[in-house]
Amino acid sequence: MKVKKTSLIFIMMALALGLAACNQDGPAENAGEKIDNAREDLGDTIEEIDDGVITTKAKAELLAKKDFKSIQISVEIHKGNVILSGFVDDLATKKKAEQIVAKIEGVESVKNGLVVKG
Repeated sequence: MKVKKTSLIFIMMALALGLAACNQDGPAENAGEKIDNAREDLGDTIEEIDDGVITTKAKAELLAKKDFKSIQISVEIHKGNVILSGFVDDLATKKKAEQIVAKIEGVESVKNGLVVKG
């Protein structure tokens, strides 16, 4: 009977250790976590690239219009939200700048902070 009790205790300890080991993260879980983190980092990078493309398009569109002295207009962007700042000669030019930028693909919103001189 002593051998059976000892064997039973040994088996129970082995099971307990096995169950404890199952509860720990293994290589697959660690790899999955690393993949998730890489996806998040990549998403941030893609948003930054998109913002850069939108900024370039906005500046190019404004430069193409003869009404604008685009050097006086600053275009800032974060996650598709554009902020225009600087100086323009009249209210019509201010509104036109906002309309031009709002039509660019990827623009979520435009905050027009342009100031009319005079």
